[in-house]
Amino acid sequence: MSAKSGMKNIERIRIITINGMISALLFVLLYVGHLTPSEWTVLILVSYGCYIPYLFADTFFSGLSTVLAVNILGYVFIPRLTYVITFSFISLYIPVRWLVRNKNPILGWSTRYAYYNFAFFVWLKIESALLGIDIIVDTSKSINRLLEVLSINIQMSNTFALIAVIVFGNLFFTAYEILFEKVMRYTHKWIKSIAKRE
Repeated sequence: MSAKSGMKNIERIRIITINGMISALLFVLLYVGHLTPSEWTVLILVSYGCYIPYLFADTFFSGLSTVLAVNILGYVFIPRLTYVITFSFISLYIPVRWLVRNKNPILGWSTRYAYYNFAFFVWLKIESALLGIDIIVDTSKSINRLLEVLSINIQMSNTFALIAVIVFGNLFFTAYEILFEKVMRYTHKWIKSIAKRE
């Protein structure tokens, strides 16, 4: 075995070890998240964490393996199926994001929004079926109750509720993506500063 291939093997082992530790930590956070009232915050933080392996090894499978590992552990050990399904749709965005990271900004953002909207509607259908409710109809009813309490004499239709959910969902996704970029930039600098000290 040459010195060069020996170094490659050591680097592979290092990356696999880092990915394994990151996957384990993210799973623990995901598990704790299903026990807390702030589960959406945890879902977002864990999804951000799934991108960290890409900062160590710039290969598609580096982050994908972490996403798959955390999802599999979630389905095996977390008893709340709807929570884990929600995480799956959020976390599967991470490899998509990596694929379009250096693309033309218009193509990159178009792909991101296409993934978000497709995943959102599939998630909505699955969650509605699992919970046995129509989430859009229930959202419309909740908004109408709120309007009634506020003495606003307007009835919101299911179509308007769907449009509102789409608009606010896309605004939320935009905020998620902008924050994601800032968090990853900071994390990358932090990792580089640690690597320099070694």
